[in-house]
Amino acid sequence: MQKPTRKANYHKGELITFNGARVSFAELEQKYHLGTGTVRYRYKKLGLRGTDLIEKSKN
Repeated sequence: MQKPTRKANYHKGELITFNGARVSFAELEQKYHLGTGTVRYRYKKLGLRGTDLIEKSKN
């Protein structure tokens, strides 16, 4: 029986280029203390790239 996927490992297969390095969504979220799915949402739905992916909300 396969174990359930941990949220922290869920998006590790999808790599994007960030500051010249190939990293996963989960790695960026952990490194910059963002919620699970935040970077993926900003990248795919909002079309943000670069440092806009990791900026904290200004609300």
